[in-house]
Amino acid sequence: MSLRILTMLLCSALLIAACKDDETKPNGAVSDFKLTFKSNYNGERLIKYHQYPYGANAYPLEFSRFTLFLTDVTLLNGTQETVVAPSLYLDFTPDNASSDTSAYLNYTFANIPEGTYTGIKIGYGVKPSDNAKNPADFPPSSPLYNDNEYWLGWKSYIFCKIEAQGDSDKDGVYDHFNIYHCGGSLVYKTFTFTQPITVGGNAKTTNVNFDLRKLFIMDDGRYYNMVTSPSTSNNKDSLRVANDIMGKFGKATTLEQ
Repeated sequence: MSLRILTMLLCSALLIAACKDDETKPNGAVSDFKLTFKSNYNGERLIKYHQYPYGANAYPLEFSRFTLFLTDVTLLNGTQETVVAPSLYLDFTPDNASSDTSAYLNYTFANIPEGTYTGIKIGYGVKPSDNAKNPADFPPSSPLYNDNEYWLGWKSYIFCKIEAQGDSDKDGVYDHFNIYHCGGSLVYKTFTFTQPITVGGNAKTTNVNFDLRKLFIMDDGRYYNMVTSPSTSNNKDSLRVANDIMGKFGKATTLEQ
């Protein structure tokens, strides 16, 4: 009997040791977690009014604005979720910037459990429960207090703004002007990204990159037709273009640490 008990204890000890070796859950300590958000075009830092090749014939396209709301930026560890940012407003092309080079937006979140996480989940736009409110419902410290990014007529925040212009026939004259202002709870999207992310110790800053070229590449590999679909609709019941754009953020987003 004693030999059987001893054998069971040894097996249990080995099992516990193996579990500890595979342990990736936060260890109880907390640390700062740093995120930097970047906007790119084909892997290069986005620059306002810079001519980028677009479409099958690589015609000139330039961007003048890119803003984006994010909701519940969440670190994942199996079934455990750690929300690091309930809401963020990212303005990569501020009007008062000293140059046309897009901004790198740096955030530090304090008291995040240390450990190695398996990925990040991000909500693109303003989640429906918050979007049902208006800016006056939030404190001035909240990104959602921003009434300049709220559609009163739609009773919705403007989740994303992308403005551009292009010369599709390459004759030296811009022939399409794009205003993609996406809003409405039906176009809110959530995407999960599998990527080992370490918090604590000598962990590096985690970069979240949004590539506007990838945002306008359709599932079949063709470029989105900015000529025939130059803007989002002013009709809140017509969300096709907004869904086209918001639905591509999963492919247009990459992470690195």
